[in-house]
Amino acid sequence: MLTRHPVGYLLASVLLIKGATFGLALIAMIAVTALSGVEIVPVEAAFFVLVAAACIAGSIHLFRSLSDHPATQATDLMSQTAV
Repeated sequence: MLTRHPVGYLLASVLLIKGATFGLALIAMIAVTALSGVEIVPVEAAFFVLVAAACIAGSIHLFRSLSDHPATQATDLMSQTAV
């Protein structure tokens, strides 16, 4: 993502969306477990909240940084690397 390479956007989007959904699922699991009366470890719960929040923030940043014409950028990048 930092070098604006197309493969980086592909991998980053998969990783961030997967991390966000996994983190949210774990938060839901922890909430249901706590509601059923099982004692939970607050440090673990906070860790998963932070992971989910970081992945959601990263996803928002990634999707806001995408341009309207990604095919044009990829073609420009290919022509620059071919030289």
